Order: sequence, then structure tokens, then C-alpha cells
Amino acid sequence: MADARFRCIVTVRIATQTKHRGAFFGPGPCELLYRIEELGSTVAAAKKMGISYSKARILIENLERELGYAVVIRKQGGKDNGSSRLTEEGKRFLALYQRLSDGINVLAQGMFAEVFGDYGQVPASTRQDLP
Repeated sequence: MADARFRCIVTVRIATQTKHRGAFFGPGPCELLYRIEELGSTVAAAKKMGISYSKARILIENLERELGYAVVIRKQGGKDNGSSRLTEEGKRFLALYQRLSDGINVLAQGMFAEVFGDYGQVPASTRQDLP
């Protein structure tokens, strides 16, 4: 039987932070913004991610405070009539962050291949032992 192999991959998680307050944007808030845009609701986005609505609001408020502009437009409307969507600035920030994250991951994968070469090939029979 041929030795099945798979390619190791390297991923880099990007977090945007301030010098004094720490991280305010990374994969979690990024997913939240994508979900808000997709679902049209902060409540639905939070539920889909398995976080509380209050945590979602705190993530958004922290992001808006650090950026100095609104990223989400919220329309209050009671039980079933509220909605949320990204502002144009929020969409632009999200697109720029995603571009940065994608680019860094491409560079990291290339660097991994350059540095490790064939060591990036791991026999499939041992991959369950990898963390």
C-alpha cells in the first residue's frame, strides 16, 4: 500500500491591538462582523457563534472606540424587528483586515515550504499524533 501523505499548513492569526489596551480586533470580532453582514442581526450573529449578545455588543463597542468610527448600524425594533448591518467604513475595515490576514498566511505558507521543504510532508499514518 502506498504511503499516503498530506501537506502541513501554517496559519497565522492576526490581532490588531493598541499599545496600552491590548487586542481589539482578531478572528473572533472578524467572524462577528461577517455574521452580522450575512444575517442582518447582531443577536443572530452572536447566537450562530455561540456567544452572548452582550459579549457581541462589547466586541463591537470596543472596536468602534478604538477605530473612532461606527462599524455597525443598529436599528432597534423590539423582539423581531431589529436589524444590524455594517457601515461602509466597517465593510472597508473588514476587507482590509481580511486582505492582510490572507496575504500573511500566503507568505507564511511559502516561508514554511522554503524552510522545511520535504519536512512539510508527514506520513498520514502519524498525523493523528500531531497536536
